[in-house]
Amino acid sequence: MPSGSGYIINVRLLQRRPESRHASATNVRVASLFGPSQCPHGGATGPCGDARNPMPPADTTTGHLLHGKALFENRNYPQALEEFAAARRQNPGSPEILARLATTCAQMENWPAAEATWRELLAINPNLPVAKTGLGIALREQGRLAAALAVFQETADSHPSLAAAHSNLGICLMRCDQPAAAQRAFKHALALQPDSGKIRFDLALALLKAGNFKNGALAYQARWKAEWKGKERPFTSERWAGATLAPRTSLALWGEQGIGDEIMFAGLIPAAFQVAAGMVLLECTPRLVPLFARAFPGIQVVERVNPPDAALTAAALNCPTGALPGLLWPTDSAPVAPPPYLRADPTKVDQMRAALATLEPGRKIGIAWRGGHPAAKRPRFIPAEAWRPLLESTTSSPSASSTIRIPPS
Repeated sequence: MPSGSGYIINVRLLQRRPESRHASATNVRVASLFGPSQCPHGGATGPCGDARNPMPPADTTTGHLLHGKALFENRNYPQALEEFAAARRQNPGSPEILARLATTCAQMENWPAAEATWRELLAINPNLPVAKTGLGIALREQGRLAAALAVFQETADSHPSLAAAHSNLGICLMRCDQPAAAQRAFKHALALQPDSGKIRFDLALALLKAGNFKNGALAYQARWKAEWKGKERPFTSERWAGATLAPRTSLALWGEQGIGDEIMFAGLIPAAFQVAAGMVLLECTPRLVPLFARAFPGIQVVERVNPPDAALTAAALNCPTGALPGLLWPTDSAPVAPPPYLRADPTKVDQMRAALATLEPGRKIGIAWRGGHPAAKRPRFIPAEAWRPLLESTTSSPSASSTIRIPPS
């Protein structure tokens, strides 16, 4: 997309979720209109250059810029920042250099610096959509949601045909707990970019958050083209459509995503077992095998290995457990929570009871309050201060400083 004189900014990757593994304003790719021969690797006529198109000297603006680009692509962000800063000192008003500086600051999660640099670029080109989007993300990541929302809304209004503008608006609306408005933004973006699995996945999350459970669960299939692209298990059998199994056929269910997701989706395994009315196998992460074997005694539980266990690949049908809500939830009513399905290890129950018996009399409440994969950069947890009203409202608040640690068996 042309964004000014002499450079191009590609906004496609700005649509990635900021909660995802590599998502941030740093996914902006700024591609200069230099020749393909001007590769930043090597000397004046390095491996990608030739005598007719020599590399510029390293101490020139173009040399710093190209070297910085190579460092950025290799994820050496601190040194890339130094190169872009050197280029900026030689050419302070270059839009491309400012964009690359802002992008690198964002990749390093220096959001105040990213914000300041995006604002400097917008002072030069006030209508540059990628700069507006970068500014919105920088504001959002600093927790300034109202300001971020205003920037994203203005970007979508001024660039109605840009799918990324509406997608980022929807993401911010979700952060602002406005799922209905987020749906409208995602649907607008999807109309402009109907092949985007990422936008469709974000729409699924908005539908679910708004209570449109069945449609949200069906749209959740888009995760394989977005957040979990390339993470499907290598089964070649036909996907189960939620029907009763034919005689002498079997169904392989397989857990997906993280441990918490495997446990959550497992609540529908008894219903799937009842509907299938045949032989069902379950593949899960190794540490969940004992737990699920106790929970589902009629199902053969197999640990996840690569390649998959032969018993699973021999099954006539397969189904990821994350697809069970779309298959089994009712169409015209809210889903009903499954009955309790997990059973604790009796030995560990005795250990825990013995440990609790050493504490003061009264009810003991354990809280699992932290989650999320570290690579996501946005752990899912409730801040400690948010617990204060609940704990202070109880007549006998548990001691916040007391912890119990049971050694692993």
